Amino acid sequence: MLKTTTVATTALLTMLGGTFLFQGVAHADSTTTTNATISVTSGGLNIDPLASIDFNAITLNGQEQTSMPKTKGVALNLHDYRGSTTGWYLQANYKKDATLGGGMTLKLDPTSNQGEVAAVSLNADAQNIDGLKKADVNNSDTNISLNPTITVPAHVISNKYTATIVWNVVDGAPSE
Repeated sequence: MLKTTTVATTALLTMLGGTFLFQGVAHADSTTTTNATISVTSGGLNIDPLASIDFNAITLNGQEQTSMPKTKGVALNLHDYRGSTTGWYLQANYKKDATLGGGMTLKLDPTSNQGEVAAVSLNADAQNIDGLKKADVNNSDTNISLNPTITVPAHVISNKYTATIVWNVVDGAPSE
């Protein structure tokens, strides 16, 4: 009887041990997912204000003269925080009914760290100064050195002349 009990006990322990072994390896079929959501809105397309451009005074001498700004590095900074690759262009013109007067010409000969620039003589019509056909979302800041000059004709009335410049940055690629 001892042999039968030993064999039965051994068989029972083997069976129980196997059950415990296999229970530890069993896998559950439970999977779950979670969605993470965030809304991102455009930060806009804007220009840092440029309060004034002060030019060196000239003394009339009977000849045409050119005046440079009193400070070097006159520039505009444009920021494109739209999160878009749509291009833009920057325009400039005199405010309606404003000119320097006396036949003077304000010229801009810009350079820029991105985009295509154009030298212009300001008037009442909006003119493209810089344009970017395809914006780079990784390079959102554009620095545009204006390099302005004023040409003063030989014969003008001595006076202080002022004109207001309107800067406008427009969403969309410049026209060809």
